[in-house]
Parts: sequence; C-alpha cells; structure tokens
Amino acid sequence: MTRPAGIDRIDWLKYDIQKLGALVPNWEMVMFLPVDQFIDYMHQWNQNYTYIQQFDHLVNGYTIRFTFRNDVSPRYYTSIDDTTLFFDSFDNTVDTTLQSLKQ
Repeated sequence: MTRPAGIDRIDWLKYDIQKLGALVPNWEMVMFLPVDQFIDYMHQWNQNYTYIQQFDHLVNGYTIRFTFRNDVSPRYYTSIDDTTLFFDSFDNTVDTTLQSLKQ
C-alpha cells in the first residue's frame, strides 16, 4: 500500500477490521514498527503453516523477503521509503488483500 497523495507524514494509522457481514466499521490502530523490528517480527513465524505467505520486494537493487499472515487483521506496519507501507497481515475471510479504503 502507498501513502496517499497530499499526505506528507503519517503520525498514526487505523484500519477497519470488521468481520464479514458486520454492518458497523471497527477501526483499530495499526502500530508502526521500524524496519529492522518489523523484519525480525515477521521472520519468527513458522513457514509450514498455511496462513503464512511471502513476497519479495526490490529496494535499491536488493531483494527483501516479506512474510505475512493471511488469517488476521493487520497489527503492525513499516515503511522503507516513507511512501510504501508494508503490513504484517490481512484477513482473507474478509478481503483478498488489504484495502486502501479501509485505512
């Protein structure tokens, strides 16, 4: 996800974690982690679980492998360049990816 145009800085971020069929939004804070802490956090997960997935992202010629969960709403996010936001998870019972309209 990317920082919206016209926003110079992100001081806090909330995401609507409402469950499928819920009629009322449920906004929860998503906490920022510095990149090194975020990577340590996501690499602790057991890759054998089906709800753990990965993707590679190229940064200045280097590939960073991100690990995320697909079974829970996001709790943490980070940014490498202050523009692109990386999240630790999304709930696949509600969405197929994180939705920018829910932040």
